[in-house]
Amino acid sequence: MQDFPKKFCQIRWTANASVADAALKLYDNVCKFVKEEKKLPKGLSSVALIKELSADPLFKCKLACFASIVKATEGFLTKFQSPAPLASFLYDDITDLMRNLMQRVVKSNVLEAADTPRKLIAVDLKDDKNLLSRDKLGIGIGAVSELAKAKCSDLQKMEFKMQFRKFITALIKKTVERSLLKY
Repeated sequence: MQDFPKKFCQIRWTANASVADAALKLYDNVCKFVKEEKKLPKGLSSVALIKELSADPLFKCKLACFASIVKATEGFLTKFQSPAPLASFLYDDITDLMRNLMQRVVKSNVLEAADTPRKLIAVDLKDDKNLLSRDKLGIGIGAVSELAKAKCSDLQKMEFKMQFRKFITALIKKTVERSLLKY
């Protein structure tokens, strides 16, 4: 099966994992092309974006982290696109999704204490006592590998991890806000 190019231009919002994986495979070659090509068109926003991203030493890490999050959520999103009556499974599946996301940023003892969905959504994500330190965050295996290879300062790596923690907590809050777990 060929990963890239896709046979279609527009993608479904649940097809992001394969696209992110393909982008990770192509990233080094795209950066090499951008660096060596002298006649890139000027004034195009897509070319400017590619140049900007190729200059970011943590972009591959960010992309691998994105792929990890997408893979964790894709099963849930795909399952509930069915016309079948799946509402009876929604509560348990959202709870499992929330627990999966929270494992990336919340301490294990806090998650063990939150043994019901009501307790799970009551976990205070603003309290640093409940959250993992930046060295223990679950950014994904691919992102850990890319972070180790990244040629950047420790401060930039720390900022990336803190941005990841902020993103996951915002994702969890939005999921709780929009889901039936709060009822």
